[in-house]
Amino acid sequence: MTFGSTLRGAREARGLTLRELAQTTAIRRDYLQALEDGQLAALPEATFARAYLRTYARELGLDPAPLLADFDCLLRPPAPEPAVTPPPEPPQQDPPTLGPVRLALIAVLLVLLVTVGVLLLRRPSPAAVLPTAPVPVPAAPAPSPVQPPKAEAPTPPVSPQGTVRLTIKSEPDGAVVYLDNRNLGPAPVLSFPVDARRRAELRVEAAGRTP
Repeated sequence: MTFGSTLRGAREARGLTLRELAQTTAIRRDYLQALEDGQLAALPEATFARAYLRTYARELGLDPAPLLADFDCLLRPPAPEPAVTPPPEPPQQDPPTLGPVRLALIAVLLVLLVTVGVLLLRRPSPAAVLPTAPVPVPAAPAPSPVQPPKAEAPTPPVSPQGTVRLTIKSEPDGAVVYLDNRNLGPAPVLSFPVDARRRAELRVEAAGRTP
């Protein structure tokens, strides 16, 4: 039983009213009613409320100690249990990265592959046709002299034409690729179309690495 029901039961057993007890205890009738109903919000601050409860219990011939303990439990609810914090996760190790020397060797190999591809796409220049020496013909009365064929001028070398498909990969991925100062994006660059040319500058850059 709570302290309120205990007070009410003792008062009714003695046949007393709240008005009579308010006169004998000098406590307001509404405070006595709030104590019996357990309405803590209707009572004054805790110090005065505990004093009223002690006086009311003694007036009814009750031991105030267990009633005050019950009152304090209702006044201060038990504190919530602390939340359990999960253990921290172990730190994740970064994947191994390539050293600057290995990345530089990869860039050199890519440059060599591009150079070989450009050379293979070059068209060979046609060889110049040299004039043949005139063949002596015995004198004949009728035929006209044979004119030697004219030598053809040498054909100038032909510049490479067409489109080259450029593929560049790096380890790890993400190195930025430049062709003649043109940003082709991060590696891998797969089948990127570029115009054929005799000479090109390829540059591969990665953060923290030598280009």
